[in-house]
Order: sequence, then structure tokens, then C-alpha cells
Amino acid sequence: MKLGVSSYFFSLEGFKGVISECFNYGLRCVEIAYEIPFVELLDRAFFDELKRWKEDGMSFSMHGPWIECNLASHFREIRDFSRQRIMEAIDVASEMGMDPFVLHPGFNFVMDRRWHMEEKAMGYFADELFLLREHAERRGVRLCLENMPFAFSFFSLASEPGPLAEDCGLSVCYDVGHAAMSKLQAGLPSPQESILSDLRQYIGGIGHVHIHNNFGARDEHSLYSGLLNLKAILKTLMEEGFEGMAVFESTDIETYGFATFAAWLKKT
Repeated sequence: MKLGVSSYFFSLEGFKGVISECFNYGLRCVEIAYEIPFVELLDRAFFDELKRWKEDGMSFSMHGPWIECNLASHFREIRDFSRQRIMEAIDVASEMGMDPFVLHPGFNFVMDRRWHMEEKAMGYFADELFLLREHAERRGVRLCLENMPFAFSFFSLASEPGPLAEDCGLSVCYDVGHAAMSKLQAGLPSPQESILSDLRQYIGGIGHVHIHNNFGARDEHSLYSGLLNLKAILKTLMEEGFEGMAVFESTDIETYGFATFAAWLKKT
């Protein structure tokens, strides 16, 4: 298992130094978010630097675009726009050898079955996933579908990992913080135990992992506080022989410093 961090949870200044910080503290992977505001920094000079880091043993994954993207939209124009943005990002990931590529699920605002809106949205989403999978396969990039909880304004179409990704021939990006929220939303008494069970059950289909914490009410992306025992989750991943990247998604890393983060990791 390779441990790393997500660039998205750093300030613009922090973003510029996150790779060297990771390297200095023995971490060998970074997830690059192809999203605003950082996408404006992903120019030719940045990618030339990325190539030099890869020569030094660093690995990179990419988190695809998600802002204003919805692959399950009831409006074709929005689906077309979303697919186009994501395909452009896949092309960049392919060119730069960033693998895997993390994809957010589509979402729906209306779950009233009288109008069959959920079924229609799921059909649109599945169609888009097949198109993106074909494009990614041509470019030699693995797609990993991330589980997302229901939010206050929308209903995620992949709040649980596994079934949808498997049906569409994709790997799973298992996000433990999102899973904790989904478990509570489903009324499960012990999100921690359910997550550990998921990891054991789906480990063969999990290609990537996001690590962060929260107290269940909102997507806090904390690290040192929350309802989850992240060290037990990391231990389970190691026991199950997970060989992919486990990426920490938290502003706490920059807020409290890499030295604090490295010391915390050492205790796991």
C-alpha cells in the first residue's frame, strides 16, 4: 500500500510545495485534482516538474473534475459538458502517466418514484460511465468510481461502493469519510464496523482509497478528529493486502504541518 495526500486540500501556496513535502517525509504518491482553482496551475512547466518527480520515484493519481459536472443530469447539454471535461482530464492523466483516475458519481435532485426520476437518472449515468470507461481504456487509464453520501441538496447515485462500479466494469475508489456519512444516513449503528466489513468484502474491486474523518453530519475532511478510527482502517487495508494508493484528503495536514502528520502516521 502506498500512502500519499491529495493536492486539493492545500492552499495555492501549499499546492506548490506539496510534492516535495511528501517526498521529504517518505510519502511517494500525490493525487492531483484536475479542478479549479488548481487546474490553472497545471501548465507545461508543472508537468515537466512532475516528470522529474516521477524519475525520483513519485507516483501520481488524478481526481477528475466534479464542480458543475453531473453525469446523471436530466439535461443532455449538462451530460455532454460533464463528459467532455472528464475526457479532457483523462487525456491529461494518460499523457502524464497518472493512474488511477477518480470519478465522482452523478446525482439527482428528485427521488420521487411517481415520476421515475431516479431510474432515468441512473440510466443516463450508466450510459455515461460506459462511454468514459471505453475512452479511458483506449488511453490506458483505470477509472475508479468514488462513493458519495447524500448531501442536503442532492441524492448521490453511488452512495454505496461495489455494485454500480462492478456492473459498469470499473474499480472502486473507497472514500472512508463519505462511507461514514452514508452509513449513518442509512441508520447503521456502527459505521466503523460496516466500513471494515466493506473493505474486506470489496477489497478485490477497490483500486484506490481516500482517507479522512468527520462526525457524520457534514463532509468535514478532518484527520485528527471524527467518529472513525482511521488507524484501524489502515491496519485492515494492510491485512487485506491492498496494494493501491491510500490518499489522505484533509486540510489538517497543511494546518498542523507535515511533521505532525508524519508523526501521526508513524504511530499507526
